[in-house]
Amino acid sequence: MHHQQKAFDPKSGVVESSLRSHPVYKALWMPMIDTADLVAERYGISREKQARRPPAFDEYSLISQQRTAEAQKKGLFDDEIVPLPTKMLVKDKETGKVFRSFAILRRVSEQDYVVTKDECNRSDTTLEGLASLKPVNLDKNPKATVTAGCVVCCSCRA
Repeated sequence: MHHQQKAFDPKSGVVESSLRSHPVYKALWMPMIDTADLVAERYGISREKQARRPPAFDEYSLISQQRTAEAQKKGLFDDEIVPLPTKMLVKDKETGKVFRSFAILRRVSEQDYVVTKDECNRSDTTLEGLASLKPVNLDKNPKATVTAGCVVCCSCRA
């Protein structure tokens, strides 16, 4: 009798490694930014088209930044965000480097910090600034089109 191996164990959350490399299922682990670049490539949506076609991605990103800034200013999200105490790494301002595991070397210090709002919003965002951004994945994909101006901040994974 053939015994089928589980691809995913819900109790441990472990995914069988062969599933991650399976030609069909490996896309399940593709980061959203890679997915967006893939969709743009498949449908022929260049960075230039994204900037021209109404509503252009940069325009939409700007409106989103402005709305978020206004809502934060009015305190509209205050009841939805639970303050989260954490440690903040402070980088060496001379070198710009962050040595996460070498705080002992005094190049980096940790400070207590409380996150009280979504800090990804840039209230000073401009359309010109967004248009000047280069695609994030350009180093690994010459056809990449998605910029940091139209992606969700990494902290949303927290």
